[in-house]
Amino acid sequence: NCDSAVSLSEALSDPNAAEPNETLSRDQEILALRDAIANLPRKERSVLALYHYENLTLREIGEVLHLTESRISQIRMQALKRLRERMKLG
Repeated sequence: NCDSAVSLSEALSDPNAAEPNETLSRDQEILALRDAIANLPRKERSVLALYHYENLTLREIGEVLHLTESRISQIRMQALKRLRERMKLG
């Protein structure tokens, strides 16, 4: 019976998959974030990388970069502020 037939696209679709527009938007966000990070000053990029990717503490980053923990915190906060501003504009 045609009333109960399911289209091929419905049968093949993944109900848990994101909609194509959502995926594209997410990919665009990731590219924009990468671009924003790439345009940060070198020291800010370094602090973010050490903190978020290497999981170092602020104290450990300070030791690596020969700066105080307080200064590392300031640099990190400034980098995050710049990223937020750039992502709003993008």
